[in-house]
Amino acid sequence: LAGFYDNLYMRRTNEDKVQEGVVGKYGFHTNAVTKPKIIDHMKTCVRDGLWREPSRLCTNEMSTYVEDHGKFNASPKKHDDVVMATAILLWVGMKEMDMPAFVVHSEEEETIVIKDKNNFTAL
Repeated sequence: LAGFYDNLYMRRTNEDKVQEGVVGKYGFHTNAVTKPKIIDHMKTCVRDGLWREPSRLCTNEMSTYVEDHGKFNASPKKHDDVVMATAILLWVGMKEMDMPAFVVHSEEEETIVIKDKNNFTAL
């Protein structure tokens, strides 16, 4: 897939791998350490109003998602694929990437990057 699409997520690797020439691996690695982090971050985003989920499928999955003995999972006979994909998106988008910006080109060919409507920077 990497040969056809140049915008794939690569997670960081440890220093030993970097010395061997491996900079990252494709895909988000969900494990016992990362899963609670991304779910807690998602809960914080919802609580603090940093994100509002427009998908009914995702909100339905969120309503049946539970923590049981420190483990996060979908309720029995329910799914969590959309919740997990959204939680990964929120983590990567807010913790690992630069915040997105609108780019406006003026008639004078000066590029203006608008980070929000009250703050802009001319480049």
